[in-house]
Amino acid sequence: MEHELFVCACADIEHQMVLSYFDDEPEVYVSIHLKKHGFFVRLLTAIKYLFGKQSMYGAFEEIILNDSSVERLNNILTERIKFINATKKC
Repeated sequence: MEHELFVCACADIEHQMVLSYFDDEPEVYVSIHLKKHGFFVRLLTAIKYLFGKQSMYGAFEEIILNDSSVERLNNILTERIKFINATKKC
């Protein structure tokens, strides 16, 4: 299994994404690291969720990809697309 790590351009290691894939399978697995909060922040978030109150942005963090990361991501996805197209022809 191949792994590619993408760290946010802001250099915060809590903002990261890992792409994993096998060379002989078309699937790409994306793992996004979610920021950990303390007990009371999670409890407050759970209470808000129970009452239907949440941020308009959802409960997500973000990752900003710089130019070299975008190029790496593009290369990985391009290779996966080529693999998928090659296996469809067989």
